[in-house]
Amino acid sequence: MARSGGDPHEHAQKIAARVDEVWHSWHGHGDLEVPVSVVAVLSLLAPPPSRRDTLVNAISALDPDGFADLVRRMWKEFVLARPDLVNRAWPLIEPWLGDRQMTPETARAARAVAHEALRRDLFALTDTTRWEIDLLGALLTTVRTASAWKARGQYYTPASVTDVMARLVGAPVPGQSIGDPACGTGGMFRAAAAAMREAGNDPATASWEGNDVDELAVACCAINVVLWGLGTNVLLGVGNTLTADWRERALAERREPVVLMKQLSALKAVMDLTDTQRRRSVSSSTDAMTGDER
Repeated sequence: MARSGGDPHEHAQKIAARVDEVWHSWHGHGDLEVPVSVVAVLSLLAPPPSRRDTLVNAISALDPDGFADLVRRMWKEFVLARPDLVNRAWPLIEPWLGDRQMTPETARAARAVAHEALRRDLFALTDTTRWEIDLLGALLTTVRTASAWKARGQYYTPASVTDVMARLVGAPVPGQSIGDPACGTGGMFRAAAAAMREAGNDPATASWEGNDVDELAVACCAINVVLWGLGTNVLLGVGNTLTADWRERALAERREPVVLMKQLSALKAVMDLTDTQRRRSVSSSTDAMTGDER
C-alpha cells in the first residue's frame, strides 16, 4: 500500500484523481454516485493506525460479491445510526439498498475503486485529518466533468478560500446557528467547524443548516456531517433556497425516517416481549405436563 505523507489536501486530490481514472476505465461514464459511495462508506470506518493494514488486506481479498455485501452491511449500520441523515444521504445509499439491481460489472468496478483508494492510503485521511479536508468534495469535483459543473451553474470553492473566509467572519460559538444556502458538499461547514475547534469549542454544540440544488453534493455533505463531527443538530435540504417552503420540507424529510425507526424499534420490542411470554407459556405448560406424568 502506498504510504502518503505531507499535505492532506494533496493526498485527497491524488485519491480523487485515481478513483476517477479507475472508475471510468472499468465502468465508463455514468453512475457517479457509486464510486463516491464507495469512498464515503470506507471513510466512515476510520480504523486506528494499528488496524489499518489488517483491514485493507481483508477488504482487498474480497471478491466483487463479497465486497458488495460488505458495503451493504456498512450502509445498513449507517441507516440505523443516523436515520436523521438517511433521506439526504440516500443517493449514495440507494445503489446498495435501493430497488435497482446492481450489475456484476458495476460491482466489479466498485471493488476496483475501493482497492485503489485503499492502496492510496485512504485510511490515513480518516483520523483527525478528516477535519481538515473535504475528500468527498474533491472526489465529486473530479469525477464530474468541468462542463457538467458549468451546466449546473456550480463552482467548487477551494478549502484554502473557505478557511480564510471562516477566519475573517470569526469562529462560531456554542449554540450558534450556521447556515449556508448553497452548501454543496459542506466546505463552509468544515471551515467553520475547524475555526470552532481552534477556539476550543466542539462543533457539535452548534446547529448547522444547509441547502443546495445538487442532491449528490448534499448527500456528500450528509456524510461529511459525520466525518467532521458536526453532531445531530443538522438540517440539510435539496432544492431552491429561494423557495419559501424548502426548510419545512427538509424538516419533514429529516423527521420521517427518525419516526419510522422509533416505530420499528417499538414494534420489535413488543414482538420480543410477546415471543418471550409465548416461550414462558410453552415452557410452563411442558413442565406441568411433565409433572402430571410423574
